[in-house]
Amino acid sequence: MNNQISEIKTILLKGIIVSVLFLSTIHTMQGQGIARLDNRENYTERISSHFQKGEWEEGKKIVDEGLEKYPDDSDLRMFLGRYYYEKKMYDKARFELMESLKHNKKNLEAKQILVNVEIITERYSSAICYINELLEVNPYWKGLWRKKIDVYRLQGNHMEANRLLKRISQVYPDDISIKNAYLHYIEQEAINKKEEGKIEEAIDLSTNLVEGDPKNEEYYIQLINNFLKAGDFEKALSNAEKGLLHLPNSVKLIDKKADILGEMHRYDDVLAFLKMKSTEGGGNSSHFSRRYDYFLEKAAKYQKNSDPYILYLQLYERNPRNEEAFNYVISNAISKRFYDDALAVLAKAKSIRGETKDLLAKEKQVYELMGSQGKADQITIKLFQGYPEDTDVLAEYVAYRYRQAKGCMNDGLFDQASNHWMFIAEYGDDEQKKIALSSMYNCSYQLGKYNEALNTLNSLIEKYPDELDWKIKRAVIYGKQGNYMLALDEYYAVIGLADPFDIQRVKNGYEELATEYTKQLIDEYRLEDAMQIADRWLDVNPRSEQCIQYAINISAQMKDYDKMVKYAKLGLENNPDDAYCQMKLAEAYNYRKQHEPSVSILSAEVAKNPYHKGMVNAHSQANEDLARQLIKETKYEESLAVLNEALKYDPDNRSLKYWKGVTFEKLKIADSAYYYQMFYDPSLMEVKNFEKHLSALKSKTYKNEIGVFHLRGRFSELDVISSVSTIEYSRFEKKDTYIGRINYAGRQGGKGIQGQAEWNRSWTHDISTRFDIAASNKFFASIMANASAFKRFRNDWEAQLGIGYRDLYDMDENMINIVAGISKEIEPWWLNMKFNAVFLDSKFYYNLLGQARFNILTPRSYLTLMGSVGSAPDIEIIDTQMYDGFSVTNTMVGAGLYHMINERLSVGLLGNIYNYENQSYNFAEGDGKYRNFQHIYIQIHARF
Repeated sequence: MNNQISEIKTILLKGIIVSVLFLSTIHTMQGQGIARLDNRENYTERISSHFQKGEWEEGKKIVDEGLEKYPDDSDLRMFLGRYYYEKKMYDKARFELMESLKHNKKNLEAKQILVNVEIITERYSSAICYINELLEVNPYWKGLWRKKIDVYRLQGNHMEANRLLKRISQVYPDDISIKNAYLHYIEQEAINKKEEGKIEEAIDLSTNLVEGDPKNEEYYIQLINNFLKAGDFEKALSNAEKGLLHLPNSVKLIDKKADILGEMHRYDDVLAFLKMKSTEGGGNSSHFSRRYDYFLEKAAKYQKNSDPYILYLQLYERNPRNEEAFNYVISNAISKRFYDDALAVLAKAKSIRGETKDLLAKEKQVYELMGSQGKADQITIKLFQGYPEDTDVLAEYVAYRYRQAKGCMNDGLFDQASNHWMFIAEYGDDEQKKIALSSMYNCSYQLGKYNEALNTLNSLIEKYPDELDWKIKRAVIYGKQGNYMLALDEYYAVIGLADPFDIQRVKNGYEELATEYTKQLIDEYRLEDAMQIADRWLDVNPRSEQCIQYAINISAQMKDYDKMVKYAKLGLENNPDDAYCQMKLAEAYNYRKQHEPSVSILSAEVAKNPYHKGMVNAHSQANEDLARQLIKETKYEESLAVLNEALKYDPDNRSLKYWKGVTFEKLKIADSAYYYQMFYDPSLMEVKNFEKHLSALKSKTYKNEIGVFHLRGRFSELDVISSVSTIEYSRFEKKDTYIGRINYAGRQGGKGIQGQAEWNRSWTHDISTRFDIAASNKFFASIMANASAFKRFRNDWEAQLGIGYRDLYDMDENMINIVAGISKEIEPWWLNMKFNAVFLDSKFYYNLLGQARFNILTPRSYLTLMGSVGSAPDIEIIDTQMYDGFSVTNTMVGAGLYHMINERLSVGLLGNIYNYENQSYNFAEGDGKYRNFQHIYIQIHARF
């Protein structure tokens, strides 16, 4: 049964603590605002509005929305923690609240809610730690002190709870609830001490009870009984009288006073007292009358001699200069608590002798015994003014100033308190001087007079060099003044001297200051200085998560990725599961172009944290960079796999989709390339080119194409035109392209028609082939066949190797050619070089052709330049047989334009000039044998 009652009390106490602290949390949150340059304040106001109305789910949606945009915002993390707290999901609440503190250690709301979480989950030590952090910010938070006491009691640490209760009752003497709790504690202690026979300690405790609650009858009775047990009747009587001043109708106290007077044989006093009480009326008159009869009988038995006090008093009244009578009366009046008599005697003595030091001292004593401290203090001032050199007077005056200083401190009057402490620091004893100097520092600190506070601390350090607290406080002042390096140096020196039990507190101070200074240096872009601070900070605490994060971020801003790797690895040594350090290590690898280890790390982390926005973004970037590298290496399938892996976690990432489109373009899968590249967001400068490029991709998605070409050629010295007209149809499949082509030539010798079939095949993304075969009746090669293979290499290189056969018309000869070519894409250029080895009639000829294309908007809109040289014409002239120039030097230059008008229609125009030697031709003038052949080629392509 007792255990059940104890458990119920514990549950109720926890509920009260959490409820009160949570209400104070809400009050604090409502009153606090932070000016921001972005719209985070709007989020916090909306969330607060919903939470205050109990609309938790509506507020949660806004929290999630804010965190997607600001994942590192401390306030948003705090609100998420608060939501989980309300939903009793305490582990999640603790995690989010600690995340909030990671981004802002000064987030009081997060700490307050954490106190609630830790109390409910019975993690009392942790709750006390957070309460202590809150008290460091607001040491005068009375309610929080009460909560700390209650948590100690939940923890079972009643000794510490009672010690703290005593302390705060002194700090907040006017707080009724604290006062009642403290008085209850003292009452129990007093009873225990009395039972243990420690009567003096019981008296001290009972005195505190009476002073704390002067209207409590039982406290007076307890104190009086303790004095009686100790045999001190005078103090027992004095306290009975004090009690009656506050409780004049207390029957118990009236009886106690009567009994004490009776024990002291002061029957005249007791009889007069009881007679007065019996005549005052009220319901107790008969009781007091019976008591009067009782003491009257006892007085009659005790009376012996006349009281000497009365005799000396009468003597003094007749002769005020009688020293013996004065001394007897004044000493007896004081001892018997006849304070009115004592004051009357002293007044008469002052009128005769003047205000001597002795008379003022006795008068001060009487007022102090009466409890009139104000009048006693006035005499203390008067004594000091008259006798400032008297050591006793000075000591009393210092004590008076000490009380005044403490009172001003309690009332927050630090300026006035400082004046008192300055006097005490000069004239007090050693202990008082030390307290005064310490208090002068506190006053200056509270008033923001940091130079004065620093001067005081220097004096304390000079006088008490072994007390490190002064040096810690000096470091704090340096920090307040903005002298961060001096502050950090001071902390660093103290760390080397601090007690092992106290060193963590010093390190915490160092870290708090280092955090503030490092942030300032970063904001001022003094990154090298910030890095120096971070390195020294890690020397103090190699496990500081905050410092490691700063060091990583600074290294990133300085683009020192080796250091970024170093600090991220240090963070992982401290905490192998630290997702932030894993992410930053991967980013550093990615910056160093080590994309594969970066992706490896991030893939493992994003699998564990698929909703961590920062991790997902880093994973996407690393995979994108790796994919781009693979594209350059022509590893298109691997690039596609990498991009697909990233899109599993970041399906809306437009950049990933764009590069997936680029990969499909490289794989010549036009429809997918077009679809994914549409997700790209071009800049204003890129819009026009990008739209053209999309049109080019769209064009490639069509399966059919009709081409119409016309080739016109003429010799410069003859007005005779040779032409070839062509029409072709192309069918585009996923890997194959099929082309049917008809060439027509009309010349003086008749009409020539050539039919041609062509097949292009992409076997892999880097290997393709082209085969074609043709037959003709005249002018063209009777039979023609060609086969070529193409191989793509890294960095957009491509090689060609092919062979061709031609049965040339009117030459009765067969020709074989072997072609070797190489090309390179250097955006916006495409460069190509081909070498044709020609074997005709067992003779070897060659032709070397060079081309350059300049892409204007897309690869389907370009300018082209070309030139060739060789002992044979280029292959195109051989195929059309427009002139015969073997065994002589052939040269050619040409230029042209190809333009895609829209996604369906493209046109091209190319002009070439061929020059070769013809010994069999007779010119009309001169004897030159070189001929120029002009060549114009018109192309039209339509896709559907």
